[in-house]
Amino acid sequence: MIAPFHRLPLFLMLLMALTSSILAPSGAHGAGAAADAAALWRTATTVMQHSVRTVHADGSVTEGGCCPSLDANWRITGDCSGHTLATRAHFWLRGRQTTRLRSATGQAVNAHYIVLLVKSNQPTPVWMSHTHTAVWMRNAHTANRWVRADPDPTSLALYYMCPALIIARFQINTGPATYRVLGTTTVDHHAVWHLRRTMPSQGEVADLYVDRRTFHWVRIVGFDGGCAACDGSSFQEHFTFDYSRLNAPLHITAPKIGSMTP
Repeated sequence: MIAPFHRLPLFLMLLMALTSSILAPSGAHGAGAAADAAALWRTATTVMQHSVRTVHADGSVTEGGCCPSLDANWRITGDCSGHTLATRAHFWLRGRQTTRLRSATGQAVNAHYIVLLVKSNQPTPVWMSHTHTAVWMRNAHTANRWVRADPDPTSLALYYMCPALIIARFQINTGPATYRVLGTTTVDHHAVWHLRRTMPSQGEVADLYVDRRTFHWVRIVGFDGGCAACDGSSFQEHFTFDYSRLNAPLHITAPKIGSMTP
């Protein structure tokens, strides 16, 4: 559900109008087109950050070589609520993963997670910036009943899924970046701009598909292949998520231990 335009804060309405007015025509090129692409990216990120509080996400994550030497191929479906400083997620993760420090063979994973994050105000990297992380999970090994769990790479897959956490990551990675408008297309019946942000120093490329009417994210595709893991090795990550049900009523709370719902 998309928030009615008249309910958006005035500064967001002005920002959206300004961005629309300066967008280059499809044949534009050079520095002006790059500036327009950067402005459109900033507008879409600002609108998502300030006008969207709940979202449904469906996508996939492929990760290789990350400490602790995790290779993973996950499919994730779930919901996010909150904002950068306090994010809640309820999601279903399934696929295969290999933790090479423990096993040389892959294992299937199929589990439901509820994760509550409260972020520190300190300017630490996003992966380490949450002073309180509470995790619950249920799967076949728990007879599909909720139990408390320790944060691990699987439960923290919400960093790929929730826009608030992705935006925080964009804000921390502040190296030189280039922006491009790759054109217009249709995604899930939405007319969208296809934007690309490239950070060569980070080995990072992110594509946003932005609704041309509301400036909401419809899809994100991200790739990071230039960073070093904590053991000194390189790693790659690729994720794709589609977003829907923006600002739909949603209440994510800690589950009752031993229960099978929600």
